[in-house]
Amino acid sequence: MTPGGTDDARHIWEAVAPAWERQRDRLFASSRAVSEWLVDQPDPRPGQTVLELTSGPGETGFLVAERLGPDGRLVSSDLVPAMVDVARRGAADRGLRNVEFQVIDAQDIERGGQSLTHLPGYEDLIGKRPLVLSVVDEAEVPPQTA
Repeated sequence: MTPGGTDDARHIWEAVAPAWERQRDRLFASSRAVSEWLVDQPDPRPGQTVLELTSGPGETGFLVAERLGPDGRLVSSDLVPAMVDVARRGAADRGLRNVEFQVIDAQDIERGGQSLTHLPGYEDLIGKRPLVLSVVDEAEVPPQTA
């Protein structure tokens, strides 16, 4: 995605974040089966650290956080600060205490813009589904997540 494209996407998602939050239950109900399947595939285990890229309102990641237990950690990330805030409130509403929130541009990881190596246990598991849905050009996917 071009830098202008990223800026455009950021502005669009900032604008729609409040609607996603208001409709969170309805939206997740329509995709929950897919989210559960996607979480089942990497089979997150208690104590692991999981990075969810482009988490949006965070619902799929919250399924992961429940499996990680109190000794695990989910790093929920999104390009858009408003979506990170929506996810933060969603985790608080569910009483999830093992979730950390960060603004991360998934297309800029390891290309000089951002590095994930500062996250303890970052190599345990990297959530792929949201990244694939949000990256227009698959050639842009960072090699560690492809």
